[in-house]
Amino acid sequence: MHSVDAASPEVEKTGQLKVVSTVKHGSKVPGKAPWVQDVKISPDAKLVAFGVHGGNSNVELATVDAKSLRLRHTRSIDVAMHSALLHLDWSQDSRLLALNSQAYELLFLDVAAGRAETASAVKDVAWNTWTCKFGFPVQGIWPGVDYTDVNAVARSHSARVLATAEDSGLVKLFQYPCTQPKAAWKENRGHSSHVTRVVFSAQDRYLVSVGGNDKTVLIWETDFGTENANAVQHEEEPVDEAEDDDEDELAHEEDLVDQGDVLRAQREARHEERKQAAMNAAEDADDQEASDLFQKYEDNNGDELLAAKPWKG
Repeated sequence: MHSVDAASPEVEKTGQLKVVSTVKHGSKVPGKAPWVQDVKISPDAKLVAFGVHGGNSNVELATVDAKSLRLRHTRSIDVAMHSALLHLDWSQDSRLLALNSQAYELLFLDVAAGRAETASAVKDVAWNTWTCKFGFPVQGIWPGVDYTDVNAVARSHSARVLATAEDSGLVKLFQYPCTQPKAAWKENRGHSSHVTRVVFSAQDRYLVSVGGNDKTVLIWETDFGTENANAVQHEEEPVDEAEDDDEDELAHEEDLVDQGDVLRAQREARHEERKQAAMNAAEDADDQEASDLFQKYEDNNGDELLAAKPWKG
């Protein structure tokens, strides 16, 4: 759902999912073998970060061989998490990770240095995704004080909409970022049990939600899907004629921009003229009022003047 490669003819034709490689984790979890809770690929496609559910989870890092596509485990970083990892997200520069744990923790990790970062140090960081249910941009999603009501969140790729998966069976949509307490939302009903996960398609045209006990996957069609300008388009190279058309279109667009600048300047000039005229009219009115206030009257006006100006008597 997140890759343009998923729409290739080969995948659509076979519908198969091929396991290319596996990797072991370095977390020491007592008891049964834990499952992998969350996996995210760095925006520069050089690292895979994941965490297992169990005990005090570490952040696991692996590299992907460009030719064989095989994974190689490189590091297991202990970030002093007090419970199992729930969610993780990469920053756009592939330098930082945002982490949530089952103990309601929000942690930040400098991947290269292998150490935790403070919240104040990452306040201006741009995040490639946001699926952490604890954090500044999602603090308004909580309906009450119980932080188990929301199981998962997903920010749209346009960074305008936030979806939540809740125990109530609702899939809610919020405006992103969602920072006001108990922010307004739009609810969507379809699951007969709690919702465990939500995720947007590559161009936000669809939202996929996964139910719990109802064992149902729902695909919701959105009305805010946008074309992803950064997505790789699998198209044939344009011929020279198409390039000429593109150049003509670009020149036409530049002409329109120039015309728009002229019209904008004309509108601004008219606005300034109206503004100056209004100021002049106000000044004239003030002058007239001052003139009336200090108007001279002739003394031979008789009783009419005395009625209006008793001090003249």
